[in-house]
Amino acid sequence: MKTNYNKLVRDRIPEIIVKDDCCLSFDRLPNHLRVDALIEKIHEEFLELKDSKSNEEKIEELADVLEIVFTIGKECGFPMYKLLDFMEEKRKIKGGFEKGYILYWVKTESEEE
Repeated sequence: MKTNYNKLVRDRIPEIIVKDDCCLSFDRLPNHLRVDALIEKIHEEFLELKDSKSNEEKIEELADVLEIVFTIGKECGFPMYKLLDFMEEKRKIKGGFEKGYILYWVKTESEEE
């Protein structure tokens, strides 16, 4: 049976499929198309994370998301350590997301009621 995927996969997936005695067709994206493909892939992984039920599924999807984020960073010239440093600086200035605040509205003094 032939299944079509037409999607970005992890680097060792073709090798793993060949070891399972399966036939496949794959190619390598040119550099200028990789970031767009990674952004498509991160959308796919976010949907899988949203649909995950167990913590085991969640950690697997989160690991995929991180892998893609770090790869996009690398493609854009930002190695993992630089992304983590920037994330920490942003957390110091604006905080993280641990408290779960939802902002409903803001009224400035110059606005009329």
